[in-house]
Amino acid sequence: MSRSEYVIRQAIELNQRQTDPVLRSIAQASCHFWRLWELGWNDESAAIFRESGSVIEVAADRRALAWYRLENTCIQFMSSHYRDSRRQVELGIAVLFDGSMDVSDLNVNLGLAYWGAYQVVRPWSAIHLGEWATADREFEEEISVLERNRALYLGNTVRVYRAWGWVIAHEFERARDACETIAPGWDSSGTIDPAFPPAFNPSEERARLVTLGAAQAGLGRYDAALEHLEAARQQMLENPVALDWYWRAAVEWVLVQLWIARGDPARAGSHAKDLLALTAGGGQATWRALALEVAAHIAMCERDLPRAREHINEALSVVERFEIPVAAWRVQALAAKFFESAGDNASAQYHRELAQAATLRLEGSLPRHAFRKRLLT
Repeated sequence: MSRSEYVIRQAIELNQRQTDPVLRSIAQASCHFWRLWELGWNDESAAIFRESGSVIEVAADRRALAWYRLENTCIQFMSSHYRDSRRQVELGIAVLFDGSMDVSDLNVNLGLAYWGAYQVVRPWSAIHLGEWATADREFEEEISVLERNRALYLGNTVRVYRAWGWVIAHEFERARDACETIAPGWDSSGTIDPAFPPAFNPSEERARLVTLGAAQAGLGRYDAALEHLEAARQQMLENPVALDWYWRAAVEWVLVQLWIARGDPARAGSHAKDLLALTAGGGQATWRALALEVAAHIAMCERDLPRAREHINEALSVVERFEIPVAAWRVQALAAKFFESAGDNASAQYHRELAQAATLRLEGSLPRHAFRKRLLT
């Protein structure tokens, strides 16, 4: 990662010599996009990216603007503006592809942009909006496109992200089975193409390990879960790679809940502190709200009500400012429990009703089978 950061910094410095303000803004936006996507949220880079976008929107040609919108798809996802992320990708794709959606027709850069923004981040945003049926349908459609074009590595990476959506929707068996089966060259016939590498690259493998560990934890198989989660966590600590900013938060969140379930609040608290630190820099509202929710849960277990109240108040502020239903139902449900324990029945009822409304919204997107019962209870 240090090499990546060095290259990005060199590109940013070199771009300062560009005299054309529009070309400079186009390159500057791309540099800071990669800085954010590779290294994690940075307020300075986010501000420069937006400033560059203002120039691009006014003065650049339509294809340059469309490319910026694909980059902005990812940045809006990072900043938990999931609905705008989906809007940006639709606007960009319509211009860049001129009606052709066949992967085999695309050059390498455009093909990867299509894969990253349209085939991964678009349904990934739907997951975080709690629109799970939409996400599942979009993932299935894009996996079919990739498999038809024998882009099996990319297709199986998409399968990993779909499995993470199943974890969030509490479909743990499906997520576990997928992650235990998926390999870079696997296809839907159940065969593995030997032309593909035997293992995923570190970024995709960490996503698979975290998802598999989370699924095992959801099924109560804590020893198996720990093996996968700690392996992924250690890899991130020793050798950071792209998207660790997302999966490091995910692994800490799962570990907090695992240790709570195992009755070890001290270990849960240690991971909760790490998660709070990881999300303190802004940008990731969903993870910030979830971090505050689990920290408040631990504080309540320890009967530290002032600390619990502080975390709950901040979490409520986050879910009020962002459309993050995956976190909102948890925060509102815990707030109801907190105020009930504090003897504030009016506030408890208020947040109980908000939690029920948030849960019913999610219910509308859940498949009609037994997995729904886990989330709704």
